[in-house]
Amino acid sequence: MMQSTRPVPRDGPTILSFPTPPLWACLDGRMWKWLWSWRYWYFVRIMRRVATSGSAHAFAETVQHNMRSLAQCNPRMRHLIKPLAALESVGRDARILVIGPRNEWDLVRLAREGFYRCVGVGLISDSPCVLVGDMHALAEQFPKDSFDVVLCGWTISYSAEPYLAAQQMLAVAKNGAVIGVGVEYAVDDPSLDDAWKRADGYIVQERDRLPVRINCVDDILRLFGDAVADVYWRHDAPLKRAHLPDKMVSDPSAVCAVFSVRKQQG
Repeated sequence: MMQSTRPVPRDGPTILSFPTPPLWACLDGRMWKWLWSWRYWYFVRIMRRVATSGSAHAFAETVQHNMRSLAQCNPRMRHLIKPLAALESVGRDARILVIGPRNEWDLVRLAREGFYRCVGVGLISDSPCVLVGDMHALAEQFPKDSFDVVLCGWTISYSAEPYLAAQQMLAVAKNGAVIGVGVEYAVDDPSLDDAWKRADGYIVQERDRLPVRINCVDDILRLFGDAVADVYWRHDAPLKRAHLPDKMVSDPSAVCAVFSVRKQQG
């Protein structure tokens, strides 16, 4: 892997344009999965443009862990995208920042809902639509107050400083913007750490840096403090489905919140 040298946009967020979906594509996701698969194959296999970057504020194994899933199209962002698409206050011309997509699949799902003005940023990228960057330093990469929506799905749980990440999301979000944050529900049991290391070869949770996982909606909202205005959607993993070292479940429960923010002026 290489450190990215791609230019950072300073005149506004990058605009992503996927083809307008035909009517049948709105009923059947196979066309969109094919589109994503083709783009992945082109950028990774032909252009060989996979780039990674480190972060002093993320867990050490973050990139290694997520590189294993670079070729997968995970459906879990539906927990944030579907509620977002239902909001009258968010137009289809909204500028959207997606934090931590492993690949373009999250952007494809947004395009399928009619959102085309999207850009991703994360420690991994294989696409010109996903910039390499650190969610703990978003204000250094994007102009402040530039996004109508910020989505951070299944990413903040890799942060050793989630409060810092939340403040950076607020910095690049407009006043009144919508923020969506999701994490995977987990059995947060330190006694299982050795078993996880034997099963996966490493431990994602670094308890010396962040002893307790974000594991409920209130944990998410506390990161944003008084900036939280209206909470449109909350899902607190009612079935409590979670991976265990000796038992991986097919669809772990999601903890997620979609809310608007009110930023202090001045």
